[in-house]
Amino acid sequence: MRIYPSDVSDIQWSLIAKYFFSSRLGRPVVHSRRAILNAILYVLRAGCQWNMLPHDFPPYKTVYDYFRRWRDSGLWILISAALTAAARRAVGRKASPSLAIIDSQSVKCSQGKQVGKGIDGYKKVNGRKRHLVVDVLGLIIACVVTPANLHDSQACELAMELAFRNNTLTRLQTLIADKAYRGDLEYLINLRFDIDLKVCEKSEDPGFKAKPKRWVVERTNAWLSASRRTAKDHEVYPESSVAWVHIANIRWALGKIEKAA
Repeated sequence: MRIYPSDVSDIQWSLIAKYFFSSRLGRPVVHSRRAILNAILYVLRAGCQWNMLPHDFPPYKTVYDYFRRWRDSGLWILISAALTAAARRAVGRKASPSLAIIDSQSVKCSQGKQVGKGIDGYKKVNGRKRHLVVDVLGLIIACVVTPANLHDSQACELAMELAFRNNTLTRLQTLIADKAYRGDLEYLINLRFDIDLKVCEKSEDPGFKAKPKRWVVERTNAWLSASRRTAKDHEVYPESSVAWVHIANIRWALGKIEKAA
């Protein structure tokens, strides 16, 4: 039964329950994995501090401990990749995309001691950059979080390494990017990953015109801003920022699969 809008439905939980199995060793389980996941999704959507979780969720220290353990084990990235492939199949596409789009988003950091911050002089943002590789549905293939002063082209190779490491990209042929990725990178990406990097140049026509396919990654950035936990970077470590991005992607992919069912 769903109490909060952020809770997973019965259909959604049936799709991911296998990833949260409990070991038979050790103490008996007190709190269900579904309740813990719902608490994490609540924090994602509401953007509240851990100790401000409603009392009908498990204790916040327990919830945070599971979030951290699943982050360190790479479980969030694993589930995100699996559900992205499942969502693509659910809407009639092949699990592996043939085209991907890359872009970055500079995000302000909250006050406090945070590892890996910088100042994006172009956008006047003191914080971090999220470098996203997405498919044509806007679902995330890879995410890299760096200081905001790191140029987009310097993080591109790292983002693509993660994309190929965490996903089965057997069909990927083309990567679309904006003009920040032009130059030697076009040759390096082709040399290293055997894919074509196509840079969309700015149109000379007056007024705004969305670039074919390029707008998809901008929409994904907007989706991230719609969840309060990812609208701003509150995390001490970049690894947590990456985890929240993949948790958001898990939510989107589950919604697409359920809608297509």
